[in-house]
Amino acid sequence: MYYTNFEISKKIKYFIFDLEYRRDNAGEWILCQLAYICLNRRFDYIFEHSVYFVESLKCPKFVEDAIKREFSNESSYMVHLRKPEEFLNCFYNSIQLDRDGNIELVGHNLFSVDIPSLEDLMHKYGYPFWWNDKGYSKESFTEGLFGHNIHDTRQIGEGYRALLNSHNIKSKVTLRETAEIFGIPVRGERLHDANYDCWLTEQIFIRDKKEKALSRYFNDICERAANPLDYIIPEPSAGPAVNNDYGEVTDQAFPKETFVQPAPDNYEEIF
Repeated sequence: MYYTNFEISKKIKYFIFDLEYRRDNAGEWILCQLAYICLNRRFDYIFEHSVYFVESLKCPKFVEDAIKREFSNESSYMVHLRKPEEFLNCFYNSIQLDRDGNIELVGHNLFSVDIPSLEDLMHKYGYPFWWNDKGYSKESFTEGLFGHNIHDTRQIGEGYRALLNSHNIKSKVTLRETAEIFGIPVRGERLHDANYDCWLTEQIFIRDKKEKALSRYFNDICERAANPLDYIIPEPSAGPAVNNDYGEVTDQAFPKETFVQPAPDNYEEIF
């Protein structure tokens, strides 16, 4: 299928997401929030969304913080709550219709937490996650949303820290530390809010892409730059050669008429 440039600009290529878990009173981990930002293949912003799940009510501190941060009162928070199965039905169909091929996942510490969690959640309710997932009961959902090209900003941060510092390079790099490597100001009180963490991750991802693109462009320029040695053709020499910067050339090899000959010192002709 052929898409116009305008249609391509609205297609999702990069899915930046963050999941927030909290412990309930019994010590069980509860999925409270999912936030995501979608970019096209040019890294342009398309849209963002955040969903709070019903089970977050088991975590009063999380609810209290969310209300202070985003809502006017508890009733307003309750209006935005969703059950996972309700949300996933709309989420899967909306992303499926707008994806630009296999979507690439972007996040911080994806391999340890976010990818396994979102994959398990979608599989639990019968939705394929990876493009090549097979064997799901919903016949209309024949292909997953996401490809296996993954961009983990924690790995990006570890790579830059290894270049900048020689100490402690094996320890994990936090989202804050990765943002600071790129000179992005961080509001500490907003960390672990899925919306803010998504925004920070987006900024890191885009700046990393720009840094690498500029580096590649600079290296290409250097490789294509003219080499002065390409323009120097050594003259053949009849006598012993003397080495210099550009080749083996001797004075004897140059014809004498090349130089201006001094006049003879005949003082009788002057006086």
